[in-house]
Amino acid sequence: IEDCDVELFLVLPRMIVLCFLAEPQRKRAELVRSLLPHRFGRDDKSAAVLGPELVGILAQFVAAIESLGKTAAKGMPWALIVKRAVRGDFEQQDILNLPPLALKAVDDLMREVERWSLELQRH
Repeated sequence: IEDCDVELFLVLPRMIVLCFLAEPQRKRAELVRSLLPHRFGRDDKSAAVLGPELVGILAQFVAAIESLGKTAAKGMPWALIVKRAVRGDFEQQDILNLPPLALKAVDDLMREVERWSLELQRH
C-alpha cells in the first residue's frame, strides 16, 4: 500500500463524489453536506437540498449512466465509471463496444468529478 499512498488520496475524493452522486439522499451523503455546506440550500422544512451546481453534476452523472446503460450489461455502467475514476482512463477492452457519445458523457462527467474532488480536498 505504500506505493499507492498518493494515488489513494487522489482517488478517494473522486469516489466520495461518485458515491454521493449515485445516492444523494442516502445517509452517507451527509459527509459531502458537512464538507461542502455552501453547495446546499434549505427547503421550507429546513431540509438540505442540492444547490444548482450539484443539480448540474447529478444530471451529468445520470446522463453518463444512462448512455452507458444502453450498451453495457446491468451494473456495468457503475463499474465502468468507477474504473475510469480510479485508473484515470479506460482500458481498451472497456471501450470496444461503447459509442462515442457514451465515452464523451463519461469524459465530461469525469472532468466535473475532478473539479468537485479538488474542492473536497480543499475543505
